[in-house]
Amino acid sequence: MSTTDTSSYVTYANEAFLRVSGFARDELLGQPHNIVRHPDMPREAFADMWATLKAGDAWTALVKNRRANGEYYWVRANVTPIRRDGGIVGYMSVRTCPDRAEIEAASSLYKRFVEGTARGLAFHKGLIVRTGLLGFTRWGQIMPVRWRLRLGLACVVASTVVGGLMAGGIDSLLTPVLSTAAGACLAGIWLEKRIAKPLIAALDQAKAAAAGQPGANMNMNRVDEIGMIMRAVNQAGLNLRSLVDDVAAQTGGLHQSSEQVANGNEDLARRVSDTQARLHETAAAAEQITAAVEQSAGNARSASELSTGAKNAAEQGREVVDKVVQSMTGIAASSAEIGEINNLINSIAFQTNILALNAAVEAARAGEVGRSFAVVAGEVRSLAQRSAVAAADIKALIDKSVQQTAEGSRLAAQAGTAIGNVVLEVERVNTLIAEISTSAQEQSTGVAQISQAVVDLERIAMQNAELVGESSDSARDLFAHTAMLTSTIHVFEQNRHRRAI
Repeated sequence: MSTTDTSSYVTYANEAFLRVSGFARDELLGQPHNIVRHPDMPREAFADMWATLKAGDAWTALVKNRRANGEYYWVRANVTPIRRDGGIVGYMSVRTCPDRAEIEAASSLYKRFVEGTARGLAFHKGLIVRTGLLGFTRWGQIMPVRWRLRLGLACVVASTVVGGLMAGGIDSLLTPVLSTAAGACLAGIWLEKRIAKPLIAALDQAKAAAAGQPGANMNMNRVDEIGMIMRAVNQAGLNLRSLVDDVAAQTGGLHQSSEQVANGNEDLARRVSDTQARLHETAAAAEQITAAVEQSAGNARSASELSTGAKNAAEQGREVVDKVVQSMTGIAASSAEIGEINNLINSIAFQTNILALNAAVEAARAGEVGRSFAVVAGEVRSLAQRSAVAAADIKALIDKSVQQTAEGSRLAAQAGTAIGNVVLEVERVNTLIAEISTSAQEQSTGVAQISQAVVDLERIAMQNAELVGESSDSARDLFAHTAMLTSTIHVFEQNRHRRAI
């Protein structure tokens, strides 16, 4: 099914028409309806269709349409005007599938029209009728019912005239002809009222239903065949009205609900997308934190190694200082021994000086004989004095060396104590660094778990985004389908004043 406006631009096409024609909805909506016209269709057919539709009647005929890929298909097109407030606002075409015999017959006739060899044939409201000398044969197809009745009555009057002429001549015709004519007129009036007008009313009701417009309730005060036809047509209109009103009410609520669902899904999709983006940023930040914690753990391990090296160096320094202290102690002991030896030398020098004095005294007593001995004694005395001076200088140096050695021993002991304290502090620092390294490793593990959890959340958010996208697409499809259904229902004018119950 499809609908067009009064200028023949497509306003609606259902799924069946789209599927058969091969066109997408966007390719049809807003386009001229002749986009599906096949060049094998004669122009006379469409001229007859427009003449019929503008007269307010329905048009039915076989039509050859063109598919989007250039192929063709045959349909039985049932086209009717869409009326609103007494005027034509568009046209609706409902197509069905004809059988093979109908297609072959129509194809042959249409070919003759296209080739210009269809002399004596014409289209009339979708039918192909004869024209010219044989045009009277179409009267049975196109003559209105009221004229059929009048023609029958005229035949009765004519037969009366012919019978009178054959029986008694023209003088005897006046009375029977007048009486027959009067009876025919009365019969015509009665038949017009009892047959033609009810059929016209039924036709108007059927046209209104076909045009998507609710008709007025018919006065059904008879139960003969015509009365039952009128009841059936009226009931069909009521059924259609009830169906259209109920479906319109349901589709209105469904359309609103689907629109709310579509809007809600779009809002949810935006929120999920924002959450996904924030989780992605969080995952990136967690990775940076993990890298920073791992770097801190590495730095802590490096610091621990450096601290261990410093501890080892401090212990080695303490050992060296201990050795220095021991050496200083040995030097002090040696200095003491040297002092004792110097005292011995000083004592020897003193005794030698005494002996030299004694030798000088004795040499003086000896006179000339002891002169040379006195010289030697003087030299020995001088040497003893110099030895005493040297011993005194050595003693001073030894005292100073002992003092400096004692000070060095004291400072070395203090250095050993300080280095020992450094070793203890380095051990404490090493312990703290080890604790920091362990804590950093634990933090790295925890941050890695958090990062993995964020990655899992991001993956779940991505899956949720896909699900929300699918749900949003489904909601939009539902909204589009309800909009299409609403458009389809709007083809039929709803009874806003009276609902069928």
